Amino acid sequence: MVRPGLRGKGKVKRRTPGGALVVRYTQRHSSPECGRCGILLAGTAKGSSSEVRAMKHSERMPSRMYAGVLCADCVDSMVRYVARMETKHSNPEFSVLELSRDLTIEKFLPADWWASVQKGGLLWNKEKTFERKAAKKTVKESKPVEKKAKKPEKKEVKQVKKASSAKKIKKK
Repeated sequence: MVRPGLRGKGKVKRRTPGGALVVRYTQRHSSPECGRCGILLAGTAKGSSSEVRAMKHSERMPSRMYAGVLCADCVDSMVRYVARMETKHSNPEFSVLELSRDLTIEKFLPADWWASVQKGGLLWNKEKTFERKAAKKTVKESKPVEKKAKKPEKKEVKQVKKASSAKKIKKK
């Protein structure tokens, strides 16, 4: 354990049940920082894990893309970077643009992102998601619906039971 003088500033004096006065040291809880630029993230919960768990879900983290990982400015620059790179590689008229790669942004993107960009794929393509949803709906609608078999009438059930009981007697 670290020497008491080197511990955090959170010192609290408490009296134990035996009557002795004890100095307890509390831990410092740092706020989450942006993974790219290092500034403190706004809107994220600060405190011990038990305090954070006691908060409502909406109080813990903002509801936006990369919340708790990147600040709003870095997310904005990442979206712009992705849009520029995808535009350059998917449209031949923009292929002459001189855009350099930024690996500080790319480390937060999916691993196969750059390979898909070079093939002309897009990361955030709304049309594809709509196509996938429409395809799922058509598959569900095209499945044949099984009709339930009608229950046999009571007379038929009695005859079947008699026949099955006769077979059991013969087998014994």
